Amino acid sequence: MEILKCLKKNILLLFILLLSLIVNVGAIFYYIYELNWLSWFFILFFSIFGVSIFFYFITYKNYQQEFKSGEKHKIKIVDVILFSLSLISFLFLLYVLYISSSSLAIISPWHFLPAYFFLVFSVFLTLVLSGFYLKSYFSKVLLIFVYFLFFSVSFFIYKFAFGYDQLLHQRALSEILQFGVINPKTFYYIGQYSLEFFLIKSLPFSLETISRGLVPFLSAVLVPLSFLFNFKDRNKNIYFVLLLLLFLPFSIFTYTVPQNLAFLFLTLIIIFSFNSDFIEKRGGFLFLFSLALSSFFIHPLAGIPALVFVFILFLSFRLSSVILTEFSARGRAGKSISACHLDRESCGATCERGDLLPFVLDLSTHSSLCSLFGRGDKKETSLCSSLGRGDKKETSLCSSFGRGDKKETSLCSSFGRGDKDKCFPLLFRQSEWFRCRRGLIQRILIVFSYASQVLILPILLLFVGGKFSWPKLSFDFLIPSILGQENVFLNFVYFFFFNKFYIFFILIIFSVYFFIKKYKFTNIFVLNFLALFFSYLLSLFISFPFLSNIDKSSYSNRILIISLLFLIPVFYNFFSGLLDKIKVKDFYFRLYVAIFFVLFLISSLYLNYPRKDNYFNSRGYSVSSFDFEAVKLIEEKKINDNYIVLANQQVGAAAVKEFGFKRYYDGWFYYSVQTGGLLYDYYLKMLENPEGELIEGLLLQVKADNAYVVVNDYWWAFDRIVNELKVEADSYYEVGDGKIFIFHFVK
Repeated sequence: MEILKCLKKNILLLFILLLSLIVNVGAIFYYIYELNWLSWFFILFFSIFGVSIFFYFITYKNYQQEFKSGEKHKIKIVDVILFSLSLISFLFLLYVLYISSSSLAIISPWHFLPAYFFLVFSVFLTLVLSGFYLKSYFSKVLLIFVYFLFFSVSFFIYKFAFGYDQLLHQRALSEILQFGVINPKTFYYIGQYSLEFFLIKSLPFSLETISRGLVPFLSAVLVPLSFLFNFKDRNKNIYFVLLLLLFLPFSIFTYTVPQNLAFLFLTLIIIFSFNSDFIEKRGGFLFLFSLALSSFFIHPLAGIPALVFVFILFLSFRLSSVILTEFSARGRAGKSISACHLDRESCGATCERGDLLPFVLDLSTHSSLCSLFGRGDKKETSLCSSLGRGDKKETSLCSSFGRGDKKETSLCSSFGRGDKDKCFPLLFRQSEWFRCRRGLIQRILIVFSYASQVLILPILLLFVGGKFSWPKLSFDFLIPSILGQENVFLNFVYFFFFNKFYIFFILIIFSVYFFIKKYKFTNIFVLNFLALFFSYLLSLFISFPFLSNIDKSSYSNRILIISLLFLIPVFYNFFSGLLDKIKVKDFYFRLYVAIFFVLFLISSLYLNYPRKDNYFNSRGYSVSSFDFEAVKLIEEKKINDNYIVLANQQVGAAAVKEFGFKRYYDGWFYYSVQTGGLLYDYYLKMLENPEGELIEGLLLQVKADNAYVVVNDYWWAFDRIVNELKVEADSYYEVGDGKIFIFHFVK
């Protein structure tokens, strides 16, 4: 029965590890073989085998040593009533999202949702907050409901895909399902394809459903549950804190692309690594390394910082413990002292008196081992008391190194040897060499790791085609904005949006200050944030000439997102402290705070999805059913296969989804795409100045026989462009009652 209790308690940990192993094993099989039913069997076998080994030999052993009977919660009538009302609201909101789904070209999901959606959502949030306040038995389920609604709007509203990239990855996965591999084999994206391949083969869901819902569904479950798994017993306000975290930008969790899935794995690494008790356990670093490796296989841009971070974490929390174990293993009954449980004050005094461990330096102050790990629990055995038991009658380590107090036992006798003259010189030589060399190597590796965290991503961008160039900097974001041209809700929302720089700057400063003040040893998160922020600044000097202006800054922005993810523990700590202050206030003050709480959450939900209003225009349209009709019509009307198509990226994505990556001209896909390139440049020229001579020159250049120009009705100056192209083209076709026009040019 105990093993079942252990399994129940650690089911989340094992599930995350299972996902990670599916990614890792699947990626390895893809590289050395291909993905088919045989691969599926071996992925399943090795993943379950790995999880079983981890569970029995690591998780279950730790559980046997640390098991405490948990507090039993009774279900109250008010819990049932609140949960029932919350469930009804939740299901109603899901129904509204479902019936609002559209196959049209969508620029913002909010145009397809009724106004009462936000009102019902506010009622739902109020019920959830009430449940948290009353410590409802169903609080965990309610939290997942909230996260799911926040992350899944695009999944329901966008019928085909949220963006251009989703359809490309769906087609790539379709090719793998059909042929087992895509050549040439790349070292990126394969982690997501392996996971989706496994899920498609294992679950009764379509490729499109799994591809679109993977990140929103996993994020809605794994992010809040990971926080609860690690910190529920330490933070009584954790449910409120996790709602406050939704004030931060979360759009990376709202749609599925490899980069966002890699962000999710990196987020889980950061959450678990913030729990010092978890990483001190056996197997903690195996778990973190597996997740980091998964992130790398999914997308190296997030995977490389994840691997470097886990390595820094290992150096900081393990090597010093290993050094101490070398000493204490010779001591009494093999008992060792964990470096993470040292008393800062007593150890610092000892190091000053006897210069005990000069090789161990704190990353920030370079002072002592205790300041590096910062656990000030005076109830635990300090390094200065002894290497065995915390008995005051036993030898202090400082005096054991030759203080000369005859009443104290020598170091040799503490280690179980009786001959002081023979033992001490030998031990002194061994420990002296061991300490200096290991301490120096550790310091060098840590410095090198942080330097690599700064430099490796810009180097990677240069490796994939980036070029050095001076960035075009704009400081418009520094201008404060006071708005008043819309309704009260939008004025409230966009006041925070347009002043987000100052808001987040102040939030980061205060959060970092209180974080370092409370957790002196965990500045590892702040240091990684700073290292990656400097990496972001370097990446601004790297441009990609072959990309459009819209996508030129995409890589540097991703590095900025990665750096900010390392501040999640910092914000978590700040919000926890803020709630502690609010908790002691009177009822009416807390009521006002709860009202603003709901307003801020609604505002965050609105801002984290594409928008088109009087303040902001996201511009990017989704792929519509008419785009699919257009590419099918072109394929049906074609004279031969030697043709090119000039169109926007939505039409190009529809073509990739329907017909795959079947033809290229001089390295360019035969449909123009907005990521840049020769065909898209000519497309923009044709829309600006429609002339048949431009098409003639392009056909000669790429050696194609004919070309199609596709114009969607949402393009600026649509009527003028269509009328002029009708004169220049050899023929034209109309799709969706004028939603799309297709113009055919023959060489």
